[in-house]
Amino acid sequence: MPAVRNKDVEKEKVLQLKGKEAEERILKYMKEANRPYGAADVSANIKGVVSKPATQKILALLAERGLITQKTYGKTSYYVANQSDCDELSSEQFDALEGQIKALEEEVKDLTAKQKQLNSELKEVRSTPKDAELDASNLKMESQIEGLEKALEPLRAGAVPISEAEVLKLEQDWMKWKIEWVSRKKVFKAAWGTATESLDSNEGIELADQLGQSRMLPSPSWPDMLYQVLSKIVPSTLS
Repeated sequence: MPAVRNKDVEKEKVLQLKGKEAEERILKYMKEANRPYGAADVSANIKGVVSKPATQKILALLAERGLITQKTYGKTSYYVANQSDCDELSSEQFDALEGQIKALEEEVKDLTAKQKQLNSELKEVRSTPKDAELDASNLKMESQIEGLEKALEPLRAGAVPISEAEVLKLEQDWMKWKIEWVSRKKVFKAAWGTATESLDSNEGIELADQLGQSRMLPSPSWPDMLYQVLSKIVPSTLS
């Protein structure tokens, strides 16, 4: 029976360049890229045809020969092609590059807008209740509806929602507290008029605003307000 080939184990090996070929390949890439790179990046960008340790040695060697420029920051070295060795671009090439840049900028704008829209749609989808949550919500609503239906059954049968005695009690309580409110309003207006008789209308309104009260409305806490008014206008009377 033939052996089964394991594709995960049997991988195509990358042909490793060595010696002069490796140096030429790295130097060519540095000139083509024309931007600073570290050894790890260079090795990865050329698809590993030169190992990382070998790339590090070759870059250092090329820098010693003056073929590329080396800059060290801390413990990391970066390499870039000598700008004097790079071909100068013609005006037509510059124009072409500017056109590409503008086209890419427009593409970035379109993609950014699309990303924003997709993020908004994703947020809406994530905020939508799941099936299980909807089922639980439906059960809760059905239970509430059932309770309300039971509460309405006596009314549908002609039952009186509130007795005459309860209505009379509510009217009596309303009249009681209405009289109390009118009484407090009169006391407040009299006290306010006495405390602010030396002020003009604008000063009185400003004082009422500072105290957080309305000059024309009774306050449930009018004794405290009267004390504040008197303490501001005639503090000697409170000593």
